[in-house]
Amino acid sequence: MKQYNKAIHYCDTILENEKDNKTLLEFRKKCASLAKDIEQSERKKQFFAKKKQMEEDNLVKEILKRGYKLEGVFETYPEWDEKHQYKAENLNVYFETAKKKLVQTDVNSTLKQILNLPGYVIRGGTPSFMILVRDSPAEKRLLKEYES
Repeated sequence: MKQYNKAIHYCDTILENEKDNKTLLEFRKKCASLAKDIEQSERKKQFFAKKKQMEEDNLVKEILKRGYKLEGVFETYPEWDEKHQYKAENLNVYFETAKKKLVQTDVNSTLKQILNLPGYVIRGGTPSFMILVRDSPAEKRLLKEYES
């Protein structure tokens, strides 16, 4: 964008002395058109980014307002949990920070409490957690991955 504006400025400077230079007039017109297209594209990109951020903010506000508890998710066993290990007292809950650090949180916390923890990041408009059976091989692998 800056380069197109600079080119337009140079064209204007030269055109002060060469008002009939058709090649330069055409070049200036093309630069102005491209600069306008880029500006519109940037505004559109900013609009959609702002819209997405507002949607995520509204989702977070709604979650915070309702004060959901994570343990409520485990009131019934998922079909795939044949051993019935996924109950609140057997679980550890983790989230990943923007700096790719793993943070353990309390399964008895409300979503509001967790979402307000330092470092918590909502990605794609959805709160996400890693929920693992305490001391399971899967939890040990996860912890080992994040140690590196």
